[in-house]
Amino acid sequence: MPDDLLSDNDALFARARRRLAEPAWRPYSEALRVRAAHFRNVPATPIDRTRHNWILEEARWLQRRVLTVALWARLSGERAAAEDALRLLHGATRWELWSCYGGPGQRFDLGTGEMAALFGWTVAWLGSMLDDGERQRLAALAGERLFAPYLEACPEQGQRAWWHAGALNWNAVCNGGVMVAALLLPEAPGAAACQRLAAIGLESYLAKGINPDGSSSESIGYWSYGITYLLHAALAHIHTTGGPHPAFALPVLGPAMDFPFAFSTSDGAGIGFGDSNYFLPPPLLFAACARNGRGDISDEMHRRLIPGCSVPPQSLDPILDHLAVEACALLYGEDPGERSLPSPALTSWPTVGWHLLRADHLRLGLRGGNNDAPHTMRDLAAITLADDRLVLLASIEHWPYVRGWFLPEARPQFWEDSTGSKCALLVNGIGQARRCASESGILPDGAWIDATAAYPKMVTKARRTVRLLADGFLVEDEVASDQAAFPESRFVSDGAFVRINDHTWMVERGGSRAYLTFSADAAWAATPCLWPHADPNRPPVATLRVHATTPLPGWRLTTRISRTG
Repeated sequence: MPDDLLSDNDALFARARRRLAEPAWRPYSEALRVRAAHFRNVPATPIDRTRHNWILEEARWLQRRVLTVALWARLSGERAAAEDALRLLHGATRWELWSCYGGPGQRFDLGTGEMAALFGWTVAWLGSMLDDGERQRLAALAGERLFAPYLEACPEQGQRAWWHAGALNWNAVCNGGVMVAALLLPEAPGAAACQRLAAIGLESYLAKGINPDGSSSESIGYWSYGITYLLHAALAHIHTTGGPHPAFALPVLGPAMDFPFAFSTSDGAGIGFGDSNYFLPPPLLFAACARNGRGDISDEMHRRLIPGCSVPPQSLDPILDHLAVEACALLYGEDPGERSLPSPALTSWPTVGWHLLRADHLRLGLRGGNNDAPHTMRDLAAITLADDRLVLLASIEHWPYVRGWFLPEARPQFWEDSTGSKCALLVNGIGQARRCASESGILPDGAWIDATAAYPKMVTKARRTVRLLADGFLVEDEVASDQAAFPESRFVSDGAFVRINDHTWMVERGGSRAYLTFSADAAWAATPCLWPHADPNRPPVATLRVHATTPLPGWRLTTRISRTG
């Protein structure tokens, strides 16, 4: 996107208005029209307030509805639509809290941050359709329910909230959200102080929120969440000042865009290793693509986002479909093209210890790294397997916090171990480890993992090697134990496992097949079982457990995965 267009608000909205009539943008423009009409006239589905972080769900769904109606009002010039957007926004004044907790210093959290971004963009997108009296009311409300709680949590003098300067999504969402409101409603009480303090927190996120290799230690879902609100703040800065923002100049941002796309399928199913394992490309990322030379990412975003434009508004999920996709695409997107993402045979993100290997249409994800960061999986030697269309295999330990591995047919949910990672301690490979160091340098055979176990009485050292073959992958596990143990690997799919012979199983899912051949230095066994699904109306999840039949002080298991056809 040209710099002069992004910094020229009138030109930005004029281009979006022209796109309403252009064939290439019809999926987005039609979705905007239909969804705005629905949100204006149909009451929102009530949110279950017994759920974890329910206020965040309320805030997201309100943001989705208000911003859709507000942009339609701005582009169509329909004043009644602007009044409806404000009516929806003011409905939030009936909520007792805009955060999950109401104690001192706890009145500002993720939900409040998202509400703050909503206030700022409602004002900016409605523009001159907002009269002075209404703007004053919004400014007073922002001062009372957004800025005062933020300054209570992050005072200019004294202890600030735990998230204020952390390298995690809370920093970007809370500071980024309040920055949007403070920049776009500068007359509100407390806005200037919020700008100063939020800038301090965001400076820390700019430096540490994205790892040097472009990965996020919080996995792909939270990469998206943090980047979205960093871009919210950057775009609000440009909208207000017309000048550049350092977020768009981050050298790592362009390469970082590969990370979540590599570990997700085209429909958003993740093959990464975190509890937020679903990836819908954040539409604000459009604004950063051209500035970072990533037209290929822009084209891939269109390919992934356009199919969702046909979903009827009454079928949208308040949790999963909360992003104002069509609005942001019309404002910030570049024209759709045919460029493809790079697909090297081996890609590594050494900071988190994740590796992705490609053979033909198969993609194998390998988990290394460490799990000190929240939202990461416990098992440091887990693997995931997908083809171009869908996930075939995953780790049974995964507890899908947002969406599961196997979308859209199933969303398997197991349990969590209450450690903050939201992932259970079931094992795929030789995990249950707290630390993992990847060998430095080029890995000629693929990826190499050396883990120190969380339970030293059980396992003292574990190693996994993955080699890329012509027809698939070769995975080798070695475990050194202080005592006799029964090492094992687990694979899970909501497809079916079929025994081919004594050493080979086939997994079949949605018309795709992959073959798993196991060999070991001692007797072994492969045992199928079924895990119940969280939804009793869905089929159970098939699990294949490969393990030693006798206790061994040392163990070596070789797994060859190949694709049929």
